[in-house]
Amino acid sequence: MPTRAVSCTVTSRGVGTAIVRAYDYDRIERPPRKKRCYEVPLYHMTLSAEDTSKEYHFKVIRFGVVIGRRGDYLHATPASQHELIWQDGYMSGKGAWKLSNRPKALVHDGADYPQKEAWGAAGCIEVTGLVGGQDAWRVFNQRVRELSGVPKDWRRIEAHKLIQKNRSFKCVLQPVVKPPLKPIRCP
Repeated sequence: MPTRAVSCTVTSRGVGTAIVRAYDYDRIERPPRKKRCYEVPLYHMTLSAEDTSKEYHFKVIRFGVVIGRRGDYLHATPASQHELIWQDGYMSGKGAWKLSNRPKALVHDGADYPQKEAWGAAGCIEVTGLVGGQDAWRVFNQRVRELSGVPKDWRRIEAHKLIQKNRSFKCVLQPVVKPPLKPIRCP
């Protein structure tokens, strides 16, 4: 079954701020030290399809803070275009979209209240907030399925696997200026 080409574009336009917790990606701190939080920008992301005028808008975290051997540092997936590959079971079954040419980079769920909740962030694209009172990640995936033309009665996993098989979901990360590392008190 063919699917419509869907595209997400993560822009360089800031739309607020979020709190993230430094992420011990390489498990450097044994035992872990006290949590450290930072303020990072939220960015605008659009979701659209090739032959429809529908366009949906989301707020995403693009920069994470990684605990490094020489101190904490900002990390983000560089500007580029990616095919997205569905990863089922990630984040307690919520799943994630893997960026095809970045082995550890994902588009996945983020905090519902990014100005009040500090999630560990390592530079993936995190879909944050609420849309119409619902988790933005859930709405994002519903809109991906809607725009792709997958029948509504299909289960989420089968729909995402079909979109992946047809290679019909792409994501563009626009160039962005790296913000300053801004420590803040953890909530």
